[in-house]
Amino acid sequence: SNYFGGHILGFGLAGYATEADNPRGTEITTYIKGLFDTYVSDSFTNGGFAGGYPVESYNYGPNHFVRLMYYMLGVKSATGGDIFATTDYAQKMARNLLYNLKPNRWQVTDEGDFSGDYTGVLNPTFPMILSGVLAGKQEGAWMQFFYNNMVPAPAGQTLDPFARFWFWDASRPATDYRQTEATWYHSLGDEHMYRRNTWQDDAVWTSI
Repeated sequence: SNYFGGHILGFGLAGYATEADNPRGTEITTYIKGLFDTYVSDSFTNGGFAGGYPVESYNYGPNHFVRLMYYMLGVKSATGGDIFATTDYAQKMARNLLYNLKPNRWQVTDEGDFSGDYTGVLNPTFPMILSGVLAGKQEGAWMQFFYNNMVPAPAGQTLDPFARFWFWDASRPATDYRQTEATWYHSLGDEHMYRRNTWQDDAVWTSI
């Protein structure tokens, strides 16, 4: 859940940040890395995240995924260990997002808990960060195209300016996934089936 992601990110980075003068810093980083390796790995391999769907849906879910990716970046910065290079977690997130975007190109599935005043509005920060962490990969080019072609929502759509400063590069290659990817997707773990009759903006979209 997003609480677990916040715990991983907060304590994980605190451990690395204080390791030089904190006698328990290494203990903290080792413990948090163990939690990540055990629970996050299992979730994306055999559990609820196996298909890349955020089980808390597309409000709390992307925030949780972003925290996990920030932790992965923190590990790389502090230790040189590149979790992105040895896992496909971010790739799975990206592929699932392609199929959750509805034909109007600003709305996603409205399952789960949406706090606030709006339901089913995709936060563009999530695909933008994915375009950055997956730069150089096929899914990264998909996310570059995805972000470039999102439609402004009538309301409730915000972009994190810090994340844009850190992750966005307009010069990266963008690939139109609609030209190659199937119009259906079975998301393992959460067991959703997504289907649309075309990739056009007037498509009929279904989630089961």
